[in-house]
Amino acid sequence: MATLDSWIEGVVWVPSDGGYLVFSDIGGDRLKKLVPPNRLTDFLRPPANTKYNGNLLDLHERLISCQAGSAALRVAVMSNGVSAPLLTQYTNGAKFYSPNDLAIKSDGSIWFTDPGYDSGLALPSGASFPRGFQPGLYVYRFFQTNGNATVQ
Repeated sequence: MATLDSWIEGVVWVPSDGGYLVFSDIGGDRLKKLVPPNRLTDFLRPPANTKYNGNLLDLHERLISCQAGSAALRVAVMSNGVSAPLLTQYTNGAKFYSPNDLAIKSDGSIWFTDPGYDSGLALPSGASFPRGFQPGLYVYRFFQTNGNATVQ
């Protein structure tokens, strides 16, 4: 069995095709797939400087993932091995720093954190944040049905 030399996050069970685990290989900058009992393969290799962290299935069993790194600061949906953005900026047009962990509520809303990890940005120790980005580090709620996002 292949091994990992880094930490993993965002482990999610995908019931289709007999079932398998998908998880973020943080150090390897990719999503991995584990088919029980021991077949480990790459699930998705994103473009350079894109990191995956939180992963969950939505109410339609689509894989939703948080992406960080300097190339992707967004919440995305995966379909047939392709990542498509669901949300790349907040309602005010400002970018996120690094969407990290997420939860999906029974009403279909996606809740996610934006703590500033792996953004490639030097976050301030004071109150001044980079232009074009959020004025702080927040938890967000996003509704796919209408595209609304709110700070919680």
